[in-house]
Amino acid sequence: MELDKLEQSVKSLNAVLNKFPIGAITLDDFKPVEEKIQTARKSLMHLNARLLMLQAKYKQYTDNRPRQKDVGKDEEDVGSVLQNVISDTLINAKAIKLCLHSTTILSILSNKEGDVIDQKKLYTYMSKLLALNDSIMATQKAIEKDSQLQLNLKVECQKALFDYQHFLEEQGQIRNKRLQETYPEIVENKNRMERTLRKVNIMKKLIRNFIAASSYMIGKQPILLEMMEKHRELINVETILKVSQNNEDVANV
Repeated sequence: MELDKLEQSVKSLNAVLNKFPIGAITLDDFKPVEEKIQTARKSLMHLNARLLMLQAKYKQYTDNRPRQKDVGKDEEDVGSVLQNVISDTLINAKAIKLCLHSTTILSILSNKEGDVIDQKKLYTYMSKLLALNDSIMATQKAIEKDSQLQLNLKVECQKALFDYQHFLEEQGQIRNKRLQETYPEIVENKNRMERTLRKVNIMKKLIRNFIAASSYMIGKQPILLEMMEKHRELINVETILKVSQNNEDVANV
């Protein structure tokens, strides 16, 4: 149907506008992300080729100087070695700290360090720590159980909503069929009104999208902002009834 194709085109236009780069300065800012990735990949290929060429030249230079051959090798590996040393140092520091804590606790429990008061404090702290650990584990299990229950309820809710929607569609089809048999003119008027509402809503979407794409015109014509605000909300039967009711209230006053 032509209206369906037009609505799909409006959705595609809206998606393009949502991806439009805000604050673009150069032409490169308007390129799609895929094209930017390809450009960056080509640049990296050129940089890697240049890096290999420089490494080859540096190796040739160091090969001509045998005395500094080991120094050149160390300079090439200094980056990876430094990272490994830093990570190993941090890990070892954490491990040593934990080992010292464990050794101190064992020394107090075996009467090698501290006194009776320290042992009582240690027993108290360890009891609180174990109780807290048990509480955390119980809470974690309760959270997992409640999360699974919540997931199951969501699935059931989605299924119920789907069944209810299917039921409403069936009831609507039955009602329209009966209405078509008894009052065909009412059905025709209803279909005509629905088509009109679809056309109006499509025009409102197009107006919003076209104005949003014309940033220069928005700055020159402030009335365009008023048009965007005016056509922001879509129209449905409830909206028409509400407007009609408001007009009647104003007329009665």
